[in-house]
Amino acid sequence: MNWSSWIYLISLILFLVNPRLDAQTILLPDTVQHLNIAGSTSFFNDLSESDSLPPESKFEVFKEQIYNFGKQDANLWVKFALKNQDSSYRELFLEFTNPNLNNLSLYKKVDSSYVLIRLMGSSYPYNNRPINHQNLIFPIELNPLEKSTYLLKIHSDYSSTNFNLLLWDKSQRESYFLKESTTISYFFFITTAFLFILGISLVLTKQKKQWTFFFYILFGALYIYSDLGLSYKNIWGDSPAIQNIASYILTNLYLIFGVSFFREYFVTIRFVKKLDATLRVFIFCSVVLTIVAMFYQFIPHSIFSFLQKLNTLLFSFTCAVILYILFILLARQRNKTETIWFMIAFAPHAYSILTTSIRQLGQYYFNLELDVISKVPFFLWTIHVQNMMLWSMIWEVLIVFTLMMQRLKKMYEQHNAMILELGKKQEEDTKLLMATIEQERKRIAQELHDGSGVQLSAIRMKLTHLQDQIDSPTISEGIQGLMTDLDRVNAEIRTISHNLMPISLSKLGLKAAIQELVNHVKSSYPKIQINLYQQYESVKLLPNLEVHIYRIIQEILNNMIKHAQPTEINIQLIMNDNELIISMEDNGKGFEYDPSKITGLGLKSILTRAQLIGGKFELDSKLGAGSFFSITFPIGY
Repeated sequence: MNWSSWIYLISLILFLVNPRLDAQTILLPDTVQHLNIAGSTSFFNDLSESDSLPPESKFEVFKEQIYNFGKQDANLWVKFALKNQDSSYRELFLEFTNPNLNNLSLYKKVDSSYVLIRLMGSSYPYNNRPINHQNLIFPIELNPLEKSTYLLKIHSDYSSTNFNLLLWDKSQRESYFLKESTTISYFFFITTAFLFILGISLVLTKQKKQWTFFFYILFGALYIYSDLGLSYKNIWGDSPAIQNIASYILTNLYLIFGVSFFREYFVTIRFVKKLDATLRVFIFCSVVLTIVAMFYQFIPHSIFSFLQKLNTLLFSFTCAVILYILFILLARQRNKTETIWFMIAFAPHAYSILTTSIRQLGQYYFNLELDVISKVPFFLWTIHVQNMMLWSMIWEVLIVFTLMMQRLKKMYEQHNAMILELGKKQEEDTKLLMATIEQERKRIAQELHDGSGVQLSAIRMKLTHLQDQIDSPTISEGIQGLMTDLDRVNAEIRTISHNLMPISLSKLGLKAAIQELVNHVKSSYPKIQINLYQQYESVKLLPNLEVHIYRIIQEILNNMIKHAQPTEINIQLIMNDNELIISMEDNGKGFEYDPSKITGLGLKSILTRAQLIGGKFELDSKLGAGSFFSITFPIGY
């Protein structure tokens, strides 16, 4: 091993053990990839917000991995030195992972003074950036063996001063773009897919109250999209004023719909009334803060900064209250499974929200993410939103969506069971009603036949006897007229009695009753040719079934004669295996049939009776082409 190799090895060991030289100089290794240089910088937090370059004596070594000063009105000055150990030209990227920092200024030390080399930030139009990326990236060039000192001024009026400061080789950062964009795209693809599926499910199931969950996911995804700087890059790049407030408004909408969904899903107004009132207060406060935020440009900056901090505390308290309510419900409810799964779903997200809120106050440095979670293969070093926030949101969406679908499925099954039960009860009631009607018809027919009919026959006999005893032709003719009227009334009573309940149906069976019905119609309408064909065994038919079949044929036959004006009617009753097929056809004038618009009492009666005996009803009719009726039903019904 030659001397140059030993020197290189020693330099590499020194870099790995302590990457600072003289507390501020960063020795660049051969490959620079997401090198966190925060611990190799010095800083000065100027609360006076002076734009003058601070003296060297004001700077002190920064000892954390991430810069986080929370929401403050100050100028943060950061100083660092880079040493190119190669004999080749180096192109580097200095990246701020917070795309919402309003004003960044980069100075380079030339001779003994600092020279401003670039301005950047969310207060400037997006197209002014030297690198087309949502994050704030400064390009840095180092000549062979060059050592340069840089000074950064960070001032942020509307965003917390928290960020990772990463150093990259240009080629390494460009290669990392693919992993970064792929992971982010997967997140938004999964979220969008779930929103699409959820939206369709809510439309189909008509669950209006569950739309709060849809908007909760939507505004959560939009907040992440905005906080990643993608909205500024792709939508309102020429409107810094929108970018300054977009994330703030979206987080409040996220809270409003999230709390609303939680209240509706667990019916907190019924189980925890006092805490539900607290949640309503949180929603009201968030609505007010959202409205106020829309006019932030007209509000004194100190007041608006206070409102931003208040909003951060509101988020923290909301998460704490929701977790407390979940523990109460877990203790009170009998069915604890759903609550436990909701807690499992919400806990990682609650952790992300709480730590993000604490970060806004300058009290959290992401040590857990950097030390533990960064070992996960799809961890992203370059995003402002916590990696945990992305994963926990998908985790929560997956579980809560599953819980919702299971609840909807259970509701759907209960609804179907209730409809089925109501249908059965309605069918039983209809059967009972039909049986009662038939019984009443039978009673009235019997009374008409055995009572009124017999009495009218007795009256006629008396009139005949009276006529024989009177010699006056005039009176005899009058009595004859009365007897004629009695005969007509008696015939009408027999017809009514027969229509109500034909005696032949109960005494001789269905075949004889239908034959009698056809013969009666033939005698009443001799111009209509009626063809009847019956091929079945009446002994296999139950009495109640015979009544329904007779009534169906009677109703269809009456409708044909009354409305169709046919010259020929064909009636067939044929047994096929365990089914009886009834078909009736006429050559009348027909009608336009729409199954969804049945208004006639006759057709409704036919359909009802066909359903009661488990029959399948079919009707084919057109104007000028006659009508065809078909009813098929099982014999053993």
